[in-house]
Amino acid sequence: MTISIIAGERKNRLLNFSVKKISISFLVVATLVSLLWVPNLFTKGMFMDGVYHALFAHNLVHGIGGFWTPQTADYAHPSYWDNPQLSEYFLSLWYNVLGDYYWVEKLYSLFSALIQLVLISSLWKIYFSERADIEKYSWLPCLLFLVIPLTSWCYSSNLMENVMSVFTTASVIVFLIFLRRGKNLVLYSSIGGSLIFLALLTKGPVALFPLAVPFFFIWSEESFNWKQSFLYMTIQFAVTVAIFAFVFSMEVPKNFLQHYLKVQLLPNLNHQTKTNTTHFAILLQLLIALSPLLVLSVIVFFINRKKVIADKLLLSAALIFIAIGLSASIPIMLSAKQNKHYLLPSLPLFAIGFACLIFPLVKSLEEKLKKQINEKASIGIKAACLIVMSVCFCLSIKNAASYSRDETMLIDIEKIQALVENENVIRADWSLYSDWALRVNLNRHYDKKICMPDEIAETNFYLTKSNEWGDRLPPTAQKIYSGKKFDLYQF
Repeated sequence: MTISIIAGERKNRLLNFSVKKISISFLVVATLVSLLWVPNLFTKGMFMDGVYHALFAHNLVHGIGGFWTPQTADYAHPSYWDNPQLSEYFLSLWYNVLGDYYWVEKLYSLFSALIQLVLISSLWKIYFSERADIEKYSWLPCLLFLVIPLTSWCYSSNLMENVMSVFTTASVIVFLIFLRRGKNLVLYSSIGGSLIFLALLTKGPVALFPLAVPFFFIWSEESFNWKQSFLYMTIQFAVTVAIFAFVFSMEVPKNFLQHYLKVQLLPNLNHQTKTNTTHFAILLQLLIALSPLLVLSVIVFFINRKKVIADKLLLSAALIFIAIGLSASIPIMLSAKQNKHYLLPSLPLFAIGFACLIFPLVKSLEEKLKKQINEKASIGIKAACLIVMSVCFCLSIKNAASYSRDETMLIDIEKIQALVENENVIRADWSLYSDWALRVNLNRHYDKKICMPDEIAETNFYLTKSNEWGDRLPPTAQKIYSGKKFDLYQF
């Protein structure tokens, strides 16, 4: 009896010690991550672009197309030249290890988010390594990154930008390591150039902004001058170009590049694509994305403007990282396509920049809270965070196989699959020509492609919108499935 009591006391002391060692700030960030992504981790349904990216990875696993010759869900013209495939290749490796399940792409996106948070924290620590009072707040830019609404949406949608941002942020970190150490310039600039090429191979020219990062530090660092900046940028650029030239000198990659330039990049830069987007649309998207950070910064400036202005290092860092963020986002104005998720690579830099502006108030509030919160209250807060995280993980299990998006469509195609199990192609009515979500989900989850009435394919099945008689259906066709969104006929 006495032994069990002693053992119980030791267990409680060990638990209390382990809880005390965990930082409240770290737990708050971890809790927010759990709230944003964990409950829907195993649900079905995803933004259409994310499903397309999952399809490319799925095809790589099953030997359909290749890294330089990807194929879409289009039946007549499956070749895809719009984007490089590095992110999809990494996802295909996950499928090889975990299995080709619908939730793997969500887990992959969550992993990308966690890597990005680690990089943001590391970037803060490296830059402020000589200021211990600031360095220990590396959780702050992570928290700001998470409160940007666009962040949670991107990392729940399996976008190419998720992986590209890892490479661009890593490239900035490599430069900051050189900046702090002041040696091995050739080594660090070569690594930086290699990372930029990998980012370029993930989503294209948006990844080039780290090439100019050294320029922004010329006037802020006493030990860093324009000669070092120019040399670092030159070597970094030369390495990027050299790797690019080597890879795309080979026949298959060269063929992809030619099609990519012709089909995607040049038409968008010349505004030959059919879009109603203005040059300044991306600026509005940027303001919306950064609105929480802008509001916080304005509030802090009016409350603590003397402290903000007084700390020259913080003010200088804020201006530098916000400027780098702008260099990553403003050039998107050149393109005819200006989707909001193109901004993701710039968000880590904005998060760090705005964290510098609100730091004085955050530090002051934290110091006051530490004086008011006793040991028991601290353990209580930590326990509450752990409970919330536990609830999120329980919800992820409870919500497994439920629907977080496109429920009606996914239920219909799941039931249709049982009727056309041995078919590779389903003929579809012209009214479904532009239903890209239907095409990609049917192809991603069931390896089925739909073709239009004029496209030659051997199939006895015809898909229409619910309660609509198709344009090319013979009078003898029989309806074998009636759904909320689609009907299926058999000749």
